[in-house]
Amino acid sequence: MERTPVIVLGMHRSGTSAVAHVIDLLGVPLGERDQLQVEWENAPLQEVNERVLRRAGRRWAIPPLGDDWLREPRVAELADDASSALHAAFDGGNAGAWAWKDPRLCLTLPFWRPLLPREPVIVLTFRHPLEVAASLTKRDHFERDHGVALWEIYTRAALRNAEGLPVVAVHYDELMADPATEVARLARALVELGVPFTPDGSVASAVASLERGQRHHQHTPDALAGALNAEQLSLYHAAQEVHGASNPFVAPALPPLAPATVALIEARAAWRLDPVHVRRRIRVRQVRRAALRFLDRLGVRSR
Repeated sequence: MERTPVIVLGMHRSGTSAVAHVIDLLGVPLGERDQLQVEWENAPLQEVNERVLRRAGRRWAIPPLGDDWLREPRVAELADDASSALHAAFDGGNAGAWAWKDPRLCLTLPFWRPLLPREPVIVLTFRHPLEVAASLTKRDHFERDHGVALWEIYTRAALRNAEGLPVVAVHYDELMADPATEVARLARALVELGVPFTPDGSVASAVASLERGQRHHQHTPDALAGALNAEQLSLYHAAQEVHGASNPFVAPALPPLAPATVALIEARAAWRLDPVHVRRRIRVRQVRRAALRFLDRLGVRSR
């Protein structure tokens, strides 16, 4: 596994799947194919990431705040399992590099860095926060404020955790507006940052993978007025200033987390831990499982 890791960092629904697919088509493989899910995420590694977050008492949609949780012994205990999952995912193949995409890495990258074979190259992926929130509303039925708060937490963490590493930035709106130019730029940047691969002949197929129909939600910068608080708006402008490739990457000055974001996430976390709601969720799962068993017996369950 002594190959160069290329890690895609970006908030959920920010274009990380499209970018990861492009990188794979350019010749930097995403690891064992039978472990990949629909959104180009390695299933066993995603499960380890979820376990890391659960050790902090959180989930991807109710993330831990700050960095202290990463130093907890109960998190460090997962290192052996994480290392085994890495080897299983990326030991095969002859390519000089491999790519890994999981938005949870925005939060958990400091846990993984000591386990990587060498310094990773980071592909930072950015998207308009209201587009991210709209996509989360459609997929997960999140309220807009929750979606924007997650965008803030993940984007801020990605910028901080990429500090000092070789980085190339991709802005989703620019990628979808001019795929040919942006894919070629990404390929050149990866080569310049020392990723050992030859993208000749693969750029066209990578460009072809980007269809304009993939972008279902579009907002202009003007739409941010009144939709983001001061800290979120400051973070948006900071992210907009990150372009091109840099080695080492110097993160822009970042605002603190918005108090409203902290309050929202902590309230969601408290709700999940409330005994009444825990019992209610357990009961809903029990009823659902019973209903599925009943349908199985009738032979009418959709498969």
